[in-house]
Amino acid sequence: MQKTAIQAANDIWKASGLSQKKLAEKMELKSQQAAFNMLNAKNGMRADNFVKMMNILGYDVVIRNKVNDEEIEIITKADDAE
Repeated sequence: MQKTAIQAANDIWKASGLSQKKLAEKMELKSQQAAFNMLNAKNGMRADNFVKMMNILGYDVVIRNKVNDEEIEIITKADDAE
């Protein structure tokens, strides 16, 4: 199944049962409106915000090479790098 980052983020967020206000708090955003704007962005979402949101919602973000299936897990901060 293929989805845009915004579509995936919305589907995963809605399934989580978390309110926009609670999501904003967990993401350390200034307001619920900031979470709303992020989830409804017409031009996509910043990659760092997408990764942070997915981690908060219990998902990993992985980049997979189409040729050799090599995978790289994306983390939210440099301190977590191996």
